[in-house]
Amino acid sequence: MVQSLAECLPTLLSGLPQVILNEEASTSLRSHCRILPARWAMHELGLRVPLGSRCAHAEFWATASRDQEGQALLHEFLASGAFNGQTDSAALAVLGRLQALAEIWSVSPWDRRMDDLKLHWPLSASDAYDFGLPWMWAGPLIERTDDHLWHAWSQQVMPCLLGMPPDKILMELLTHSRACLPEQSSFYQLGVSPQWPAHSVYVAVQYMGLDQVLAYLKALGLALDFEALSGHFRWLQRFANEWTLQLAIPMRGAFSMKLSCSGSHTHHAAQQAQDWALILQGLEAFGLCQPEKNQALQTAVSILCQREHALAWPHEAEQLQHLMARESVFRRYIKRIEIEFNSSGPTQAWAQLAFRHDWGRPFKQGPIGHC
Repeated sequence: MVQSLAECLPTLLSGLPQVILNEEASTSLRSHCRILPARWAMHELGLRVPLGSRCAHAEFWATASRDQEGQALLHEFLASGAFNGQTDSAALAVLGRLQALAEIWSVSPWDRRMDDLKLHWPLSASDAYDFGLPWMWAGPLIERTDDHLWHAWSQQVMPCLLGMPPDKILMELLTHSRACLPEQSSFYQLGVSPQWPAHSVYVAVQYMGLDQVLAYLKALGLALDFEALSGHFRWLQRFANEWTLQLAIPMRGAFSMKLSCSGSHTHHAAQQAQDWALILQGLEAFGLCQPEKNQALQTAVSILCQREHALAWPHEAEQLQHLMARESVFRRYIKRIEIEFNSSGPTQAWAQLAFRHDWGRPFKQGPIGHC
């Protein structure tokens, strides 16, 4: 029986071009996944792939969904002993943050309002220990005018993410950033990295046109080359009408932001593939995507069937498919394209290649596992 997520990797990574995940990154990924339960495959997983680099140095992320199953999964992981014997202070600090998030996730109002929890690891053989240090992303959708929820979030959840109460400077900057949001926009996640200084966060702002992004950055009073940014935005505008902005706060002398556009699950698969192909071709034309990465990503999109990968399939999915009377499948798809602007380095592009469990055709239309 498949016990760990690492045992599911032969299925999830089947046929994946090496330019997306090289041997070093694969080794690191297996190390991380050994201590994650196989049930995590029933939630969304993925790779964050750099598009402009010939060196395949991807990152890995795993999401615990906001339902009771996701909460139970996080508690199971924390009780699994993944951190047993760990003496590194940074790793123990991450453990403390995850435990605090797991506890607050199960109480009102966060049991209903808290969004998915996303853990994000760089894939590198240089990790000092098997479990590495994850980024953590969490948050409810906080509307610009919802002061009550914002106050509760900053007082109860943010200390769990940071490992300490936010300091006065950070809260003032976050409050100002929220006050400057355009109408219809909202904070929907906050993220922290253990490699950052204390009291540093990434905020994610949903549903913004690029003209709104530019106006928002100006309203924040940032000293940026807005003429250069406008030039970038003009060619990005042709790819999507709405973007998600991720912004580092505070700047601490450097500017860092990411713009991302997401795929629509309402689109037909062929239309979605055409949309992503257009974006990737545009990034390639502007030197932000290597041709081999473009081709590899489009090749990687596929549906993986239980019949073809029965020995490396999550046991829970095998059991549920009989209850559902539908085939258990994994969909491997492009979830998001990111453009990263950084004052200390060149503009970069990334793609999120996601793995999501789904239910395929009813059994009555063919044998189990037939795709």
